[in-house]
Amino acid sequence: MFWEILLKYLSKNKKSIIIMILFPFIYIFLLDFFYGDKLEQGEKELREKIPTVFLYNSNIPLNEVLEIYSKPPDIISAMNSFPITTNGKDVKKYYTDKLLELGWKYSGYEAQIDHRDDEHDADRFFFDKGEYRMTLYFSPPLDVKKGSKYFYKETSYGIYFAKTKKGVLDK
Repeated sequence: MFWEILLKYLSKNKKSIIIMILFPFIYIFLLDFFYGDKLEQGEKELREKIPTVFLYNSNIPLNEVLEIYSKPPDIISAMNSFPITTNGKDVKKYYTDKLLELGWKYSGYEAQIDHRDDEHDADRFFFDKGEYRMTLYFSPPLDVKKGSKYFYKETSYGIYFAKTKKGVLDK
């Protein structure tokens, strides 16, 4: 019974099914055809601009662990998240010290609020150098309160790096 219904559906909707299967491949091909070289060049440029800082408690450079994401035509960013096995404040201090030594400017802090319950659920710290911005993201916040629903959440931090464009990365 099931197979008969399935076969009837497939035979009736062959054209739609073929289009649904082929569309992603056609889309990816067209993106690569029109933007491939530009994206590749942008990704290479971004990777070269990632600060020469090692991942916290590691000897692996950030430019090897941050994953590059591209959205045509010119929005390219790198990001990744990592577990915190120690005090989050030590991690923040490590990156802050290293970035300031390399000439980056601390440009601000933002408390991320979960608007469903107006609770502070993450911290974001911004660093700028020229037209690039690096954001450190800590979840739960560094000073999570004991009664918070985030108190028992596994702690992690994220690094987001991108070329700034007017309005795209503004706080």
